Amino acid sequence: MKNAKSKKDFLDVAGQFEKIGKFKDSAALAAECREKAKETVYMQAKNALLISKTEKELLETAAEFERLKGYKDSAVLAEQCRENAKETVYIQTRKILLNSKNEKELLTAANKFEKLKDYKDSAALAKECRQKSTAYQMEIEAIAT
Repeated sequence: MKNAKSKKDFLDVAGQFEKIGKFKDSAALAAECREKAKETVYMQAKNALLISKTEKELLETAAEFERLKGYKDSAVLAEQCRENAKETVYIQTRKILLNSKNEKELLTAANKFEKLKDYKDSAALAKECRQKSTAYQMEIEAIAT
């Protein structure tokens, strides 16, 4: 057990203790290994939360916390990851809205804001993207005629 460092290591050692059966404290040691496996995953997920920058990374980290099913504050941290993912999409999409002069980018931004549903002012920003997109389309049609 001293050399175990990963979830797999701890679970392998737990399995070995379980194979021993009722010898001395093998059941307690197996349970301790399983607990250490959870703690290892928990700490890895906490570290990932700190360094995750993209929506995908944050959602993957949330899933790791959710797999821990009630271990420590994993449910709270999973929700924090999901909120951070929303904020990441929101900020990136606002940048598109502020900098875009392209109808397609604006429609993409509108779709992203709509997926955020009631997050902050996403609904209003989606509407703004669609209005700008329509305005650009009208300008292009006016120039073409």
